[in-house]
Amino acid sequence: MNIVSVTEAYKVVIHSYMKYGTLCRLWTEDEYGNYLSGDKSDRTCHEDKDYTYYTPPTTFYVIAHAPFSLEEDKKRGPYHNDICLTIQGTINDWDFYESSTPC
Repeated sequence: MNIVSVTEAYKVVIHSYMKYGTLCRLWTEDEYGNYLSGDKSDRTCHEDKDYTYYTPPTTFYVIAHAPFSLEEDKKRGPYHNDICLTIQGTINDWDFYESSTPC
C-alpha cells in the first residue's frame, strides 16, 4: 500500500453514474505504468457515489476498468493537478471523462 500525505498529493475524484451493481476498478499510475493509488481489485461502482484517491505529486494517468465488459479499459491524462472525472453507463456501454463541473 502506498501512503501519500494529502498535503503533498493531487486529489482525484471520480463520480460514478454506473448502473447499480456494475463492477469497476479505478486507479492512478505514473507515466511508466506503475501503480500510484486507487483500487487494486474490483469493486461495486454504485450509482451517484464519489470515489476519492490521493496520488503523489507527479505526472499521472487515471484508468477505469469494468470487468466482464466488452469495452477496453479507459485511460485519461496525463495530469499534473487535482482532477474530477465521471464514469457512467452499463457493463457494455460506459464512458469515462473529465467532469465539467467542480468536484
